Amino acid sequence: PTRLRVYANNTNVVDFAEAEDSRAALDIALQEGETAVVEYPLRTATFANIHSLSLFFVSPANCVP
Repeated sequence: PTRLRVYANNTNVVDFAEAEDSRAALDIALQEGETAVVEYPLRTATFANIHSLSLFFVSPANCVP
């Protein structure tokens, strides 16, 4: 995967097609080829009052230029 899209408190994201069409709370570019642990800095405020969290890992085939 090249990107990680994080959806917070979004009850509409239930499948891949909806995830591609929905706006993510975070869209993170992942480091390719890294084999060690990588930390990605995230803002705490983004994750305040979370009830559900969906993670969508995007491969190059379904990345939109």
